[in-house]
Amino acid sequence: MRMNKLPLCIMSFIFYLSAASFAAGQSADTPETKTAAPEQPVNYIAEGLKHRSEGRCDKAIDNFKKAKKNNQFNEDWAFYHSTADCYTALKKYDEAINAYTKVIETSKNRILTAEMYRERAKAYYLKAALPHGIDKGLLALASKDLEEAKMIGIDVSAMEKIISGDVKRKPLIENAADAQKHALEIELILEKYDEMYGRLTTRLEQLEKKLTAIKERQEFLESLIASLLQKDNKKKPARKSKPKPKPSMKTDAETKDESARTKKSTSPVQPKLINP
Repeated sequence: MRMNKLPLCIMSFIFYLSAASFAAGQSADTPETKTAAPEQPVNYIAEGLKHRSEGRCDKAIDNFKKAKKNNQFNEDWAFYHSTADCYTALKKYDEAINAYTKVIETSKNRILTAEMYRERAKAYYLKAALPHGIDKGLLALASKDLEEAKMIGIDVSAMEKIISGDVKRKPLIENAADAQKHALEIELILEKYDEMYGRLTTRLEQLEKKLTAIKERQEFLESLIASLLQKDNKKKPARKSKPKPKPSMKTDAETKDESARTKKSTSPVQPKLINP
C-alpha cells in the first residue's frame, strides 16, 4: 500500500504545481484593458453625392469641401467636378464656371473634358440670358465652348437649339450685365418711391381725419352757441313801446294865424325911414 501511495502523491504534487502556474498566468492577465475600436472617418464624398442626388446642393457642397479638407479626393479635379453642377443648380454661375475650368485644366480624360466644355457653355449662357436680352460677350464664350466640345466629339445639338431659339426672341445687348445692374437700381428707386408715396398717402388720410374732426367740433360749438343765445333772448323782458302823440285838431283859421306869425318872426326887420 505504501508503494501505491507514493506515485499518487507525486502526481498530486505535479498537478498542484501546474494548477498554481496556470493561476499565476491568469492573474497576470486579469486586468484586461479593453481598447475601444477606432471611429471610422465619415465618408463626406458619399454624403455629398447623396445630398446632390436629392437636390440639396448647398449641403452637398459643404460635404465636398469637408472631403477635400480631409484629403478624401484622390485628385483635385474630382472635387471641382463634384461641386460644379451644384453651383450651376444654385445659380452661382461664376463659381460654376471656375469649377468647370479647373476640371478642364487638370483632367486628362478627353471625354470628361468635352463634357466640361459643354457644361461650362451652359453656365456661360445661363449667366448671359437676362429677361430683357442676351449678353453678347457671354454668348460668344458659350458658343466657343460648344465648338470645343463638338471638336472632341460630344453632341451639343440640344444646347445649340435652345440658344438659337432664344436669340431669335431676345435682342443681343452689349454689357447686358451692366444694363441689368442699372435696371435693378431703378427698381430699387421705384420701390423706395412707392414706399414714400404710401407713407404720404397714409399721412394725408390721417390729416383728413383730423380736419373732419375739427369741422365736426366747430359745427357742434356753433350749434351750442346758437342754442345758448336763443335761451338768453327768451329770458329778457319785452320792451314797452311809447304811445304816439295824437295829432291836434286845429281849425283852418288857427293854422293860418300860426303860419302868419311864423312868417313875421322869420322876415328880416325893415329899418324905419326918418324924414329930414
